[in-house]
Amino acid sequence: MWARTAASCSMWYEVEPLSIYRSAPGSITDRNNLNGRRIEDLYSAAKMIHNYFPEGLPKAIRTISYRNFAFSALSMAKVLLKRGEIRLAMPHIRSTLRYQTSYLVLRSLLGILVFYLPPALLKSVFQSSYIHITPQP
Repeated sequence: MWARTAASCSMWYEVEPLSIYRSAPGSITDRNNLNGRRIEDLYSAAKMIHNYFPEGLPKAIRTISYRNFAFSALSMAKVLLKRGEIRLAMPHIRSTLRYQTSYLVLRSLLGILVFYLPPALLKSVFQSSYIHITPQP
């Protein structure tokens, strides 16, 4: 509803929060945050909302929203890796790479992996068939 209204009318942005969203441990929202479903839902909603944009609207808006989803997924992956929950962090990392592969996103992802993955696991990631880095002489 808001997307259709914003596409055809002037809107006002209110800085002050008019409602507060909270999540309790073990809730559906909490589980969706942990398993990566929240980012997937945001991506689906953005695709629907973009259909309401005028034809001439730049592609940059879509790119910015996908970049924001990627950084949101990276943020959650970082929290999970800090807690040692590597398996839960992986869907967030996959979402990051699905929505945005810009230099800034990839640099952030690499920094998080290098800083928070255990050294043995990090070595196996870089020696896997997915990533092959050849040292330069």
